[in-house]
Amino acid sequence: MTLHAPYNGGDKVSVGNDKQLTISNVGLGHLYTNTKPFSVITLPRVLHIPHMKKSLISVSQFSNDYNVIAEFHSNVCLIKDKNTGLVLIRGQLRDGLY
Repeated sequence: MTLHAPYNGGDKVSVGNDKQLTISNVGLGHLYTNTKPFSVITLPRVLHIPHMKKSLISVSQFSNDYNVIAEFHSNVCLIKDKNTGLVLIRGQLRDGLY
């Protein structure tokens, strides 16, 4: 992630235990694929939360922005192009997260 600016808004990120985490910076993030039409997917508004140990993505926001679908299986998550069904990203399950 490339940090571009300190975050000055009042929003916080809610996590599974209802804890509210402070956002410190906003920047660009990148996801890399091995398939066309994308080779790099740029995420324009990545939030940096210093107290989070894992990187998380909003599946609904990502699917709306990039016209993709997420398919979850027992040990893998597939991000597919909605029109072609082509697998763009394959994520393995690690420590309970894809």
